[in-house]
Amino acid sequence: MREPLVSFYPAIILFLERDPWPEAMTLPEQLKAERRRRGLTIENAARVAGVDEGTYGRWESGAWKPQPRSIRPIETFLSGASTS
Repeated sequence: MREPLVSFYPAIILFLERDPWPEAMTLPEQLKAERRRRGLTIENAARVAGVDEGTYGRWESGAWKPQPRSIRPIETFLSGASTS
């Protein structure tokens, strides 16, 4: 079975009237959950957050912990707003 394209996630959430994935507890999980809710690719999520695609991807995978200067763009992204 294949996973749906990320662009379909908002419609899936709307149809189910809930987010079907487990509650996001860690920062990487929260970033991924917000990206799914918006139906964004990592590239688009990085653009919305105002950071490099590689940086965003490493935050979401947990490979990198954000530096203090990165907290504002992350908080803005998680709040549903855009930094641009």
